[in-house]
Order: sequence, then structure tokens, then C-alpha cells
Amino acid sequence: MDLDAYLRRIGWSGAIAPDLASLQSLAARHTAAIA
Repeated sequence: MDLDAYLRRIGWSGAIAPDLASLQSLAARHTAAIA
């Protein structure tokens, strides 16, 4: 999986931290990118 391409597609910018806030943001952006 090309993680950088995925993050660009869902509109992520900046670094990813292994924490709850990043997970919640990733989940929300992923869902919004599908809808």
C-alpha cells in the first residue's frame, strides 16, 4: 500500500502520530473521502 498516496487522497497533511487524535482524524477523513 502506498501510504503517502492514501494520505493525500483523504486530505491528510502533516505527520502521523500513534495516538488517539490521529486515529480519530484518519477515520473521519477516510469516511468523508468515501462518501
